[in-house]
Amino acid sequence: MRSRLVTGVSCLVLILGACGDDDDGGGADTTVQDTQIADTATDAVATDTVVADTAVADTAAPVDTVAADTADTATPEDTEPGDTADTATPEDTEPGDTADTATPEDTEPGDTADTAAPEDTTPPQDTAPACASRATTLAGGSGQKVVIEAVRFGASTDVAIVRNVSASPVTITSAWQWCSIPDYGGVTAASVTLQPQESMQFTLPIPIGAADELALYHSSTYGSSTDVEAFVQWGSAQSGRVGTAVTAGYWSANADFIAIEAGDDGFIATGAASAAGPGGFESVAPACPLQ
Repeated sequence: MRSRLVTGVSCLVLILGACGDDDDGGGADTTVQDTQIADTATDAVATDTVVADTAVADTAAPVDTVAADTADTATPEDTEPGDTADTATPEDTEPGDTADTATPEDTEPGDTADTAAPEDTTPPQDTAPACASRATTLAGGSGQKVVIEAVRFGASTDVAIVRNVSASPVTITSAWQWCSIPDYGGVTAASVTLQPQESMQFTLPIPIGAADELALYHSSTYGSSTDVEAFVQWGSAQSGRVGTAVTAGYWSANADFIAIEAGDDGFIATGAASAAGPGGFESVAPACPLQ
């Protein structure tokens, strides 16, 4: 027990003595080491400071967003009135602009485009043709029993109207013939009787034109003046059966013909003169009735 205590004291003395040796002879070294440590710490601080200085260069600093930047295209001064891109400013739509075509002054009365003015709506004048009146009573040549009262030659179907101008009934049979040289045709398939001043319209089986003739016979003996019953020629003088009709007294002269007005397509007896001559007929327009 005693030896353990001595040994412990010796160890303590030894330890303290070593520590004293360090204080006596190694103090400078310790200071140097401390200085180095401090220097190292200072260097680290400097390094940190440099790093901090670098970080100060903030690329988002206000100097990068000043109003003079070229990227600032939405600043108020870029949209001031008068900019060439400002096409909707009030002064661009003032009355008088060439694009303003609906201003009141453009639609004032008197404009050339004003074609619906009241003065342009004057009712058209009546242009209906004056139609000749059908005669109440007709006369023919001496001894003549029937006359050709009217003819329409411009229609899709040519027609003729026959009137009894005698004082007695006249029967037209199937033997009766139409003649317009060089064409001939029957008048009716069945007999018909006309009372005095009675008329009947017949469809012509032969063609006729705007300048032509038409003769009516009670037989097919066309060269006989005793067989001819009626005759008319119009548009110009013809050279067919007119001589036979003149000989019979049923037409006034070879050169006489009914005048036809331009655009007309027929004629009608007016009763102003004998139906045995052109003076008793008048030209009629397509719109005018024959009866």
